[in-house]
Order: sequence, then C-alpha cells, then structure tokens
Amino acid sequence: MFEPTERTNFLDLLRPPAGYRLESAVGTTYSLDFVALTAALLCLIDVDGDSDGNDSQQIDTLHAITRLAGRVRVFVNRGQISGPSHVSKVTTLYDRITCEVPLPEGSFHPKVWVMHYRPRKVLGCEALPGVVRAVCASRNLTTSQLWEAFIAYEGKEGKGKVEGPLNRGLIAFLDRLLPADQDPSLYVDRLHDALSRTTFDLPKPMQAEGRFLWQWPGSDGLARHLPNKGRRALIVSPFIRTSFLQNLMSRFEKLILISRQQELDKIADEQFVSQLCAASNRVYVVEPADTEIDEGMDLHAKLLSFEDERNTQTFLGSANASGSGWEGRNCEAVIKCSPGVAIDHFCDQFVFGEEPVKPGGRRPLRGWIREYKRQVYIEDEHDHTQRYLEEVCAALARLTLQAIYSEENRVLGVRMNTVSPQMASEFSRWASDCEIGVALLSQLHSDAALKPFGELLTGGLSFINVGVADLTEFLVVDVAHRKHEHHKRFIIKVAADFSEWCDQRDSALLQQLLTRDSLKAFLQAILFDAPMRPPSSSVEGTDPPNGGRSGLALLSDLTVEDVLRSCTEDVSRIEEISHLLKAFEHTQLIDEEFRRFWSTFIAAEAEARRTSTNG
Repeated sequence: MFEPTERTNFLDLLRPPAGYRLESAVGTTYSLDFVALTAALLCLIDVDGDSDGNDSQQIDTLHAITRLAGRVRVFVNRGQISGPSHVSKVTTLYDRITCEVPLPEGSFHPKVWVMHYRPRKVLGCEALPGVVRAVCASRNLTTSQLWEAFIAYEGKEGKGKVEGPLNRGLIAFLDRLLPADQDPSLYVDRLHDALSRTTFDLPKPMQAEGRFLWQWPGSDGLARHLPNKGRRALIVSPFIRTSFLQNLMSRFEKLILISRQQELDKIADEQFVSQLCAASNRVYVVEPADTEIDEGMDLHAKLLSFEDERNTQTFLGSANASGSGWEGRNCEAVIKCSPGVAIDHFCDQFVFGEEPVKPGGRRPLRGWIREYKRQVYIEDEHDHTQRYLEEVCAALARLTLQAIYSEENRVLGVRMNTVSPQMASEFSRWASDCEIGVALLSQLHSDAALKPFGELLTGGLSFINVGVADLTEFLVVDVAHRKHEHHKRFIIKVAADFSEWCDQRDSALLQQLLTRDSLKAFLQAILFDAPMRPPSSSVEGTDPPNGGRSGLALLSDLTVEDVLRSCTEDVSRIEEISHLLKAFEHTQLIDEEFRRFWSTFIAAEAEARRTSTNG
C-alpha cells in the first residue's frame, strides 16, 4: 500500500510459508547478478544466508544449488547477467538454473515469480494443501538499492480445475516461456498443473478485479487494456517516452507524473514539456533520500493508476511509460487490479509529507521527492561512452555461439555459426574503439584469461586445460573503451550439449569444494536444512579428496532415527543424499558404516513403496 513505514524486503516474498518446502519456482528478470541470485536461492530453501564465516555460507549455497537445480528456473534477458570481477567456482553451477531469452528486437523485461510450496510431513502439517504464490514486480534480480513496487498474492491448491484470469494469464505466460529451457525440469513442468488447481486469496487492491497480463514481441500490446478516458491518471516510471505521455494527456483531464530528473530533461520538445507541466498537471522527480550514502534510493517502480467517476484501475509490473513497454516491442508483464491503489492514497503516502499546510501554500513534499524544474541536459563524454558501450554489448549478446568439449584433449572450443559481412564490418568498427575480450567463467582468475573476441570471427576460440570440473556454459565478455577507460563486463551462455557431463561436472566440483568436515556439514544441511554445527575446516580447503584420514563418521552426530525422520518429512532428500554419495563413491570420504546404512535404508524404502502400491 506504499506506506513508507511498511517497506518489504523483496526476497522475503520467496521464503516458504511456515510448515512448507519449495516444490518448484520460475522467476523472470531483465538483469541478474550472482550475489542476488544466491540470496534468492537461499530464501527459497528458507536459509538466512548470514551464517558466521565463509565456510558455512558456502555450504548453504551448495545446498541451495544442488537442491534447486532441478526445481528452479530463472529466465533473464540475454546479455544482462553481470560479469564478476572475482569468480567463485560455485557460480559455474548456476548454468543449471539460469535460462537466457534472446529476442531479435526489444527486451525480455518481465519481473515475475511463481512459487509452488508443499507441506512438510510433520505433525500438524500433513493435511495442509499445497500453496502457490505469485509476485509481479518492477524488481530485477540484482543488488541495486532502488524504489520498487510489487504486488503479491497466494492461494491454496485444490483438486478441481480453477478457471480465473490470474490462473489463465500465468499459465499462458509459462507455456510461452518454458520451451526456452534447454534442460526441462519435471518439477517446473508440474507448476503448470498446480496453477490450474489453485484458488487465490486476493489482497484488497485486487478484490474487485485481478488479471495477469503480458505481451510478447510482435503480439498485441498491453496498451489495449488501458482505459480510453478518465478524470485523472497517475504515472510512476523511471523511463518515459513523449508519444506515450501525449497519448495519456489526450485521454485524461489531469496527469500526475513521477519520474527522474535526467529522464525528463532529455525530452527535446520544449512545447511538450510546457504542456506536461501545465497548471492542471503535477510533475515530480525522485531524488536520494539520504545524500550521505553512495547510492540513493533512485526510482525504479512502474505503476499506472487511472480514475473516472466510478472506479480506479491500477497497472503494476515491469512496463515503463513507453511504447516499447506497452505496444508489443518488449516482453512485459503487469497486474491489472481494481479497486487498485487510489491516486490520493498513493500521493499521501509517497509524495506528500505530514506537516501542516501553510496558508496559501501547497502541501509539503517528502524528503525523497520534489517538483520538477527543467534543467539543461548535456550528454558528456562519460554518458556518450557508456551509451556506446551498451550498444556494442547489446549487439555482441545477440550472437549465437556453440561450444564443443573434448575430454581427451581437455579443450573447450567455441565457434560462431555464421559470420556475415555486416557482422565483420561492425566488429572492425568496434575494435577500433574498444578492446573486446572473452573468457570461460571458470577460468577467469585474472584479466590475463581474456582472449581476443575477434578470433571468433576467424575460426573460433579454444580454451585449453579445461577439466570436467571447469565445464560451464557461461562465457564472460569484457568490452573496454580504449580512449575513455570505461568498460562493461557481462555473461552469455553458449549453446552446448553438456548433458553427458552435467552430473560428472557437478561431482567433480563437489569433490574440489568439500573437505572431510564440510562434507559432513553438507549432509546435515540436506537432512535438516542447515548444518548442525559449522565445519571446522575450509570448504575450498587444501585437503585432497582422496587423501588424509580414511574414515568420516557421518553418523557421529546423528542417529538412524534422525535420518529416517528427515527423509520421511521430505522424500526428495533421499535422492539428494544418493547423488551426494555417488559424487564421492570413489573417494575415502564416506565411511563404510554410513554406506551400509544407506544401502539398507534405500532397499527398505523401495520395498515400502512397492508394498504401498500393491496394497
């Protein structure tokens, strides 16, 4: 409800309800960084992520990845995964979870999350129904500190089909999106079925009407859902386009616009700006609430609210106030709701302060907002260079690259399908201004690992000394301007058939990352969603996986009853533990006592399932 004293941490919306565990989830974002992705995964398994020391944090992260690799898919606009300056080996595993969406024109821009939770099999939770939660937001999966807006709603899973505009819209969106996943997940596929049987308990702004709306490039745009006319329109958007605002000004008596200073200053049409700032309208800009911090709370929320004599309609989601956002160029998603957010309520909470109005004066504004006063906008060299680099990076991200791996030679070759004369000409122009390098993410230990991108145009690149543990679909691209010393670094995925290597890669990485004590803590994390005690030796330690002390008493802090209770509560833990033991089957880190116990347990569990099926 936009009350400044009741802000919500977006990541908390991903946490399972009390008594539940995540079954599956799909998230979408325009941009992504691995720090925010890690935080999201930890929330999805209901771990705080603030464990003492790097060792416990790495255990939590590995637990989240190995549990969720088959349950979670995060779709991101191609070329918008931030390239790190320092690489942890763990991040190479994120290629199992992230899916890029390449669009020939426009951007993949929605910020939607759909989560399916199942009740734990513990006392008091056995009869609980499944829960589906959906979030439609302006928030990307990054660490940026910005003003954002979201709407969240959840419902209970039933047995019969539910026909509702929220269900239909989300199901159609997933049906269009999931084919882009090159490694389909059965858990994620079943999210479709859970949605079709969910009755949503709608929050107050959606109780008169709630619809999930989306557009795909080339399809009918979202603008067709906007009202034709009305009394007032509220537009909150960090990015605006003149044509979109002109259209709304012609249909509504009064317009209230909240945007950013520079965005409004960029408008070249002075006459239009004068009309926009006319006496009947109100134009505000957001500025940092605390000027003492490096990065203030700039605006990133997107919200449109419309009033006539009868009701209010609100649209909230990813779409900026532009043609690309509403007329079919980008992929976007919004929630249309009524009674929505009343314009006066929003202004009372976000725009106006609580101080009394002085005689003859206007209501005082809050500290983070002020009335727009036009300033001269001049694009300096820094702005021009940044825009040029973004154009180069966007063009590079549209390229399709393929990778082939030779285990015998320990070489990963990367090739471009075709090199058109236009592409060669464009690259020649970029190369005169920029130094463009590329590296395999797992080998990016320093800038020296970057190879000349131009080799892709003349036969391809070969990355040598690539062991199975180093395999990743992530390629880092670094574009540095020669003159102005600005650079951008981003990640793209190569098209690679690593299916035969995935399990072997994951096992090899776990053997590199886990020591004797941390393996024990990892097992405890699987069984109890957190290590019972922090490991005593480093996760990325120096202990050789096949050397040192031969016995690891994995049951020393546990009882057989502990394991049975945990695996009964969630049978999927059985598969997780079996995969972990398989990863270390040729090492001496698993003690014989636990191997015998687990073999007996698996046999007994399989027999119990057969008996239950036949009975």
